[in-house]
Amino acid sequence: MKKEFILSSLARLNMLFAGMMLFPFLVGIIYKEPLRYLLDFFIPALIIFLSGYILYEKIEFKKTFNTKDALTLVAICWLVYSIFGAIPLYLYPGDFNTFFDAFFESVAGFSTTGATIARDVESLPNSIIFWRSFAQFIGGLGIISLTVSILPKQSKKSTMIMKAESVGPTFGKITPKVADQSKVLYTIYISMTLIT
Repeated sequence: MKKEFILSSLARLNMLFAGMMLFPFLVGIIYKEPLRYLLDFFIPALIIFLSGYILYEKIEFKKTFNTKDALTLVAICWLVYSIFGAIPLYLYPGDFNTFFDAFFESVAGFSTTGATIARDVESLPNSIIFWRSFAQFIGGLGIISLTVSILPKQSKKSTMIMKAESVGPTFGKITPKVADQSKVLYTIYISMTLIT
């Protein structure tokens, strides 16, 4: 297993994920939510960004990897981002009494199941509602597929990451390059979201 590939990819993913966690922070600012709710997003985003930045500075990005590396990266990402995605939910005083409850809600978002343990979703702060929805948006096409579209061309083996993230027994490409495919899918996904 190539630890350098996993850690260097995770570094870039962490910084990307930290940026995504700032969207609900901005929603909270727009709706003038209490500072405490805003910090529940900002502090975890800062922690995950700094962890990514430190890894980014210390480990040279490796472009070569195998299937085992790709599967390991996907598993680590799902676990790490579900944990960090649960922190703002857990810190909110209300429906998520234990960290396991918040973790369940986070996993439900990133897996796009839509399951919830919240008694009344509409009564949650706008930033929390947005985060739940945004987690499903991110999970809809996969955290890894977004990464493949943003990172430098890794190799023809980047298909392995997409296969590890994809649902179903087969994986088909709509463009010759996997990175281009991710860009096309996210363009369609974002366009349809904006239209609706």
